[in-house]
Amino acid sequence: MLSYKDGYVSDITYTKGYYEALNPLKAKLVFLQQDQMFPEIENACELGFGQGISVNFHAAGSQTNWYGTDLLEAHADYARNLGAESNASLKLFDESIEAFCAREDLPDFDFIGLHGVWSWISSQNRGLIVRFLQKRLRPGGVLYVSYNALPGSRRKTEIRDLVTLFPDGVKNETSPTKGVLRAFERVSKFLDLSPRYQKSNPAVIELLKNLEGGSARYLAHEFLNENHDAMSFREMAGLLTEANMKFVGEANCNRNINSLNLTKDQRFALKDVDDPVLRETMADYMLNTEFRRDYWVKDNGLSENTFCSDEIEQTRVMMTAQKPKRPSHIRTNVGRVQLKAEIYSRLLEALDGYQMKSVADVQRALMMAGISIGRTRQALAVLSGLNLVSLVQSDAEAVASHTQTQKLNRHILMKDASLAERNILVSPVSGGGIQLTHLQMRFFEIAMDQGYDPDRWTLTETQRQDLVRTNLGKVRVTQRLTQDQIVNRAKTFFGDQKGFLSALKLV
Repeated sequence: MLSYKDGYVSDITYTKGYYEALNPLKAKLVFLQQDQMFPEIENACELGFGQGISVNFHAAGSQTNWYGTDLLEAHADYARNLGAESNASLKLFDESIEAFCAREDLPDFDFIGLHGVWSWISSQNRGLIVRFLQKRLRPGGVLYVSYNALPGSRRKTEIRDLVTLFPDGVKNETSPTKGVLRAFERVSKFLDLSPRYQKSNPAVIELLKNLEGGSARYLAHEFLNENHDAMSFREMAGLLTEANMKFVGEANCNRNINSLNLTKDQRFALKDVDDPVLRETMADYMLNTEFRRDYWVKDNGLSENTFCSDEIEQTRVMMTAQKPKRPSHIRTNVGRVQLKAEIYSRLLEALDGYQMKSVADVQRALMMAGISIGRTRQALAVLSGLNLVSLVQSDAEAVASHTQTQKLNRHILMKDASLAERNILVSPVSGGGIQLTHLQMRFFEIAMDQGYDPDRWTLTETQRQDLVRTNLGKVRVTQRLTQDQIVNRAKTFFGDQKGFLSALKLV
């Protein structure tokens, strides 16, 4: 039988996920896209930080003071131990939302984030968070919140209702994780006897099949908490209005571009809708939105809230992908959308060689080719949505954070195999996680011990076997590799990608 703490599954820890939308620099790009003033981030907070991967990455990768709480002691212990490795500015607690929000020793925050929390807590706790925003988020401060959205999440609610029909399947198992998996198996077998239900609810059946073989940790925390409330954008906006919050945009920049997501008829229907809440709610129904990741800003009472010219001069951007190729198209809700070669070629050319450029410099470079500021910012947003470019910190902040990220990355590579499997290291330049491949992570692990010259490496049999098991492109994983072959691939990585690795201060 599962155990609960304040309505939350407490005897199965959550997955070790990294969520880049909790990085304030990701938020800043959305604010730029929407021409909305962005604050200086001195103090930040994550409510319900899970295993604490994101809060640790963002603390180590910046000079921001990060605070946070998570209900589960096991989560908080792991997160605090991770923070001790980087020695970043972190204060993490294992308190309930009620206890944490009542603390009098917290500063006012410029950024507050919640990922995977809002839909899985009680309405009482959501009310406490709204009051926390009223009290602790500074005017002009930023909120990031994700939640199960209507209408798309109705099928998740249906699956949760089905799973809870069979509590005995969970109770009779000595292992909580096995009990979770068995409960889902019983639902599948039950629906095999319900052809009329299957015919009437194809979306539910599709999701259930997609969940087969899924992680018990994810399934337990997604579907088996005592609270599981999907919410429309209109309802969400109504709650946050009490804290004087205004919607800015979705965390995925591409979702904020209607021409990429809506048909011509849909855009026409929204064109004359002046109410932003109604417009966003209508779009959710057009797209059958299932999950939202949104940025909000607390009203600061100023009539002028746009990015000023000085901010644009100081806001810098760079490529943060390895050998990025010009995207010819992207796939969105309306299908395959072509991207204009002239715009994206010029933009990647302006950022070539992993140079850090101010947004103002990029805009000027493209204006020389007759490309407007609006099109340039939209193209930056598209490339960010594809994880090809990111906003970056000042040189001073990157240098000040470098030691912190080095310590954390070394710990991940040398001592935390379960986190290393996520194939993400933290950069003091982007202020957050950078995705690598499993093979590249193994190369980094060896380099931490033996240096960055692969010709000098002496591989143990365990290391060689681990590298052989990794997908090595054209070389089949079943084919035995010599040390020379492995070394050549490492030399290619540290050689061809030297600009990428050095620019992001990963080496």
